[in-house]
Amino acid sequence: MSVQTAQTEYLRGGETDGGLFDNGTISRRLVVVPREETAESSRTVLINGSYAAAGPRQWVREVYDEPWGQVVSKGWKTPLSAVVAVNALGQQVDLTCETAFAYDLKVRRPADSGS
Repeated sequence: MSVQTAQTEYLRGGETDGGLFDNGTISRRLVVVPREETAESSRTVLINGSYAAAGPRQWVREVYDEPWGQVVSKGWKTPLSAVVAVNALGQQVDLTCETAFAYDLKVRRPADSGS
């Protein structure tokens, strides 16, 4: 993540505690720091919004080969819609989000894969 002003560019410098997705809510604070040595100090950026199922869930199954054997993933894929904004340096910017997906999968690996 980067944030630009007329004076400087801020780059992602760290994260605060907490996850991004939580039961329909999107919320995360990120710390951004100036790209170059300036008098500017680090700032906090807030990403917030919500997400919800956007259609029926679909059964998925994928099989692929790894050096130690065949891996099988199977479970459910649910399309999601999201409304998300970023608040940075006193400005709010609404984001455009393509359809996303949530997965609830079980993965089976060969017993000797070491995973």
